Amino acid sequence: PPRPPRPGPPPDRAVTPCSPASQVTDSNGPAHAPVPTGQATDNILVSNVFYSLDGINWTPATTGNNWFNWAATVALSPGTNTVRAYAVASSGNVSLTNVVSFKYVVAAILTVSTNGQGSISPDYNGASLEIGQTYSMTATPANGFAFTNWSGSLSTNGRTLVFTMASNLTFTANFVDISRPVLNITNVPNGLRVSNDTYTVRGNAGDNLGVSNVYYSLNDGGWQSAIDVAHQWTNWAT
Repeated sequence: PPRPPRPGPPPDRAVTPCSPASQVTDSNGPAHAPVPTGQATDNILVSNVFYSLDGINWTPATTGNNWFNWAATVALSPGTNTVRAYAVASSGNVSLTNVVSFKYVVAAILTVSTNGQGSISPDYNGASLEIGQTYSMTATPANGFAFTNWSGSLSTNGRTLVFTMASNLTFTANFVDISRPVLNITNVPNGLRVSNDTYTVRGNAGDNLGVSNVYYSLNDGGWQSAIDVAHQWTNWAT
């Protein structure tokens, strides 16, 4: 192509605005990178537009309307990319070289979950995060629970997980129940005297997760299962 001009007044009215965004984020890789576009005009006729990515090779752009709009398909690299473009008039005159720089951000979706009761802050589950950047998340247990560890793509016993974003990362914050269930006997006050040789003892039980069973023992005998009078042992009887 004709040699791009040095800075200075253009020999005619050929111009080449070039307009990618200052930062572009893509979760699908370089094959789906955006296409830099622009316009070129001249007092007679524009015959071509040439572009260069990061100073490598001048390549003809494409147009569908005599260069009023043009486009350039480029394979971007993660990080800062610089596109240069200039127009050539039918007279042979060339425009000033237009230069734009923008950051290409390659991102991926992060999957985060919890096992047990607790929260994560910030919760990046489903977020599109920049690959290669460092992030952190902190796990906080709910009342009656303790944090045990992070598992998945990385493992650590610390509540705060620090990771470098990459494709297909998954993390799980694990919590364990440390709260004892609470049990009450509701119909046997101290000093109770009964005249029958059979007596039904009643009570209730509760837990931060749920009660699975109640056991009773008479006079230090064997342990036996009580009867779940109401749903999930809110009331029980012998």
